Amino acid sequence: MLKRKKKELSSFISPSVLIIISFAGVILTGALLLMLPIASRQKIVSSFTDCLFVATSATCVTGLVTKDTYNYWTTFGQAIILLLIQIGGLGLITITLFVGSFLKRKFGFKDLSLATESISYDSLPEVWTVLRMVVMFTLVVEAIGAIIITPEFVNRFGPSGVFRAVFTAVSAYCNAGFDLTGDKVNFVNLIPFQHSPIVLITVMSLIVIGGMGVLVWYDLVSSLKQKRSMMLHSSLVFKLTAGLILSGTILFLIFEYYNPGTIGNMSFGTKVINSFFQSITTRTAGFSSVNIGNLFTRTKVLFCILMFIGAAPGSTAGGIKITTFWVVVMTIWSYLRGRQDTVISGKRIKTEVVYRSLAIMILMLGMIFASAALIFANENHVQKVSVIDSLFEVFSAAGTVGLSANLTPTLMASSKYILILNMFMGRVGLVTFMLSITTLRASRKKNEILPEGKIIVG
Repeated sequence: MLKRKKKELSSFISPSVLIIISFAGVILTGALLLMLPIASRQKIVSSFTDCLFVATSATCVTGLVTKDTYNYWTTFGQAIILLLIQIGGLGLITITLFVGSFLKRKFGFKDLSLATESISYDSLPEVWTVLRMVVMFTLVVEAIGAIIITPEFVNRFGPSGVFRAVFTAVSAYCNAGFDLTGDKVNFVNLIPFQHSPIVLITVMSLIVIGGMGVLVWYDLVSSLKQKRSMMLHSSLVFKLTAGLILSGTILFLIFEYYNPGTIGNMSFGTKVINSFFQSITTRTAGFSSVNIGNLFTRTKVLFCILMFIGAAPGSTAGGIKITTFWVVVMTIWSYLRGRQDTVISGKRIKTEVVYRSLAIMILMLGMIFASAALIFANENHVQKVSVIDSLFEVFSAAGTVGLSANLTPTLMASSKYILILNMFMGRVGLVTFMLSITTLRASRKKNEILPEGKIIVG
């Protein structure tokens, strides 16, 4: 009887709700493990707020931290964080179904729906092939990245450099932004490697590969084998990624060229590679090769825009996603040209996709500005906080980026919980979360016929 009730409950819950629940469960478990005395170097029970913050940041592959990952957490604590990053990057359901497929477990339609939802792939016949490829591709790319940067890390940190290199590679591919480069100084991130092309280029490559999504690479390989054109989605992802990287690099180089606190004292070649690095990592990963707190205000505004846009859907990245951003841009452009439909590359985009894109952008902006206002009002009672820094931290949290203007570690507990909510919503998707609440009610009114109402706008 109990088994039957569980089955009925499982069939009632939608795949998107199960994914949200799985993320919440992983975060809570991670927080409790990080609270264990064995997880901190001081051998103390860490505060629940800080542990929940770090667990959320790791599982939501963000990178914002309240404690330096190397100097505060033991190897056990760092291993927990690494596991949370890997689970967060792939998704607990993806990993569970992947293991189940190798154990020859029988899957039903519900499992297929979960698989397609978790990897953002809508072809049921190919879903198991793609799911296995997603996990294997991830592990192989992370391993290659770790092997490449290990000599540099061992040269700087000794034998512990091996684990640090693996940690960095996983964090980079999953677009998490966590690092283990601190020794005597907290929150240095990849600044010690700002003159190391091998580390910067490898980390950049891992970020881009992970941020574009395995399905895009799958489509590229398939199109080459079958000698066909790529899907519109994949083509857009490649073009928009290249455009945003190039434009972000040029603008960062111009804005920060003479700033002694960032790249001002570097040689021209080092300035260029660090500009490329920050352009790539800002949209999704959260690594930094310069002190973010020293950025000019104009650069912080640029970073907020890049963090908001993010990378590709179906990847380890955050933000509203580049395709969402482009659909909104092209909707406006199509309207200004007198078109009834949104047209991209000569193809009409479904109204449902346009509505979803607009909803994602508007809801995300609303959440970000409301959260930034709360943090600004909250923190001004205890410390001097600028509006741009409040916005910067929230854009970083909601975009699951992880860059910080050195504000997050100093925040009060109430402000940390605001960022926790933004990180969670940014990872599971604000619209997905809202739909999981309203879908049942909306389905009841699906066939309702309403009279037309006229409203004057503009």
